[in-house]
Amino acid sequence: MQASFEEAINQLVERHPEYAAEAYYFMRNAIDYAAEQLNKSDQSPHLSAEELYLGACAYALDEYGPLARHLLASWNLRSSHDFGCIVYNLIEAGIFGRQNSDRQDEFEHLTPLCDILESPYSIMPIPPQTPEDEAEPAPPAPRKKAAKTRTRRRQTPPSDGTASADNSSDDSSDDSSPDTESPDNTSPAA
Repeated sequence: MQASFEEAINQLVERHPEYAAEAYYFMRNAIDYAAEQLNKSDQSPHLSAEELYLGACAYALDEYGPLARHLLASWNLRSSHDFGCIVYNLIEAGIFGRQNSDRQDEFEHLTPLCDILESPYSIMPIPPQTPEDEAEPAPPAPRKKAAKTRTRRRQTPPSDGTASADNSSDDSSDDSSPDTESPDNTSPAA
């Protein structure tokens, strides 16, 4: 009689206490995820060590986002070597199968786990400044002043018949803003 997955995991944790039970549950789900992502059929569900590892990393990112690295580390999954140990422990327990050509050392020297799990969330480095970048920026070009236009205001007489001051042509300048500027910023003489 074959032990249940949960019983098998409990036995593995007793034999290999360096890995938490969650690491084994994670790996089981990660392998299913990787096989699905790679469209592996039931007739040929075999994954290479690299496919399994990268698929498990993709699963971790999909499930746990930016916390993936820290969560896996809490289960002592810190490298591709650890992934290989978990997989081969599951093979040893009869939960996973393997081909004769499969070897645990195929998990060695794969892309570092931290690089894979942190790269989607790393901030782009700021490029170093060159001497040209450190120079004072050029002052902005002087702005052209908009030409002032005079408007003539027409005032209609009040409807009650009373006279009002004639403001039909207002030629007086506003003292605060001269119509034309002379070199010394004074209004021209009238």
